[in-house]
Amino acid sequence: MTLIISWIGVDDNKEGKKPASLYIASDSGYSWRTSTKYDYGIKVFGSSRFPEIFAFCGDVLLPSIILGQLLPQIDSGIILTPLILK
Repeated sequence: MTLIISWIGVDDNKEGKKPASLYIASDSGYSWRTSTKYDYGIKVFGSSRFPEIFAFCGDVLLPSIILGQLLPQIDSGIILTPLILK
């Protein structure tokens, strides 16, 4: 069973309340039908250069492999490139 939770942090300033941060958390347990368990898995992936966050629940194999390879490519600019504003 997977638990994914998210919440926002809100700043209260002179102009009113505005969202300031976003948090996403998950448990780290993987389990299979054979009652095999692994308690050190990653289920939340975030880019260090872009505002991209991915999380998954359910099947473990495909999302963990794809997201583990996708995020380094996003961070290096292979898949997403920053927009240049003039």
